[in-house]
Amino acid sequence: MSEKLKPCPFCGKTAKVFAFSEGGICVKCMTCYCQTFVESDWSIANAEKKSAYEKVVEAWNRRAEQ
Repeated sequence: MSEKLKPCPFCGKTAKVFAFSEGGICVKCMTCYCQTFVESDWSIANAEKKSAYEKVVEAWNRRAEQ
């Protein structure tokens, strides 16, 4: 999945994907530092069988209905 990250929902600035050496991954705003949950591919809570990258990008890009 190569979906582009939307701007931060709080400040409108740029976000990046962070990968941790322990295997976790999250998306974080580079300005206000809000972030998604930390997800990993081996998480037992991952019943949807999506990659950790897909889950955090999908969560970051999700917006409330107007």
